[in-house]
Amino acid sequence: MDLNPQTDTERFVVKIEVNHSTDFNAHCPEDAVEGESNYSGGKMGSGQPSLVYVAEIDLAKEQKEFIATLKGHGSPDGSDGEVYPDLSGITSARSILKSITVLIKD
Repeated sequence: MDLNPQTDTERFVVKIEVNHSTDFNAHCPEDAVEGESNYSGGKMGSGQPSLVYVAEIDLAKEQKEFIATLKGHGSPDGSDGEVYPDLSGITSARSILKSITVLIKD
């Protein structure tokens, strides 16, 4: 969805980022060291990276509920604002939330 926020106020994207600290797994272990791609930063690290869910909202529709879907994860060490679509190393982090619904109220 290509949106120009200056001209289209009825359509927009809601992004939700969630994380559970110290949620380590085999791909994002507690003993990863700085410089490794799966290093989660800090003295204690955070384990698996944040997950990013996206809901595309179109207020022109009569729809009042929009389901956010999992689109990827943040960088393991939080060093950039990118969303990475490869979820192959994500395990228990997928169960932090059951679902996300964006509700539009009048």
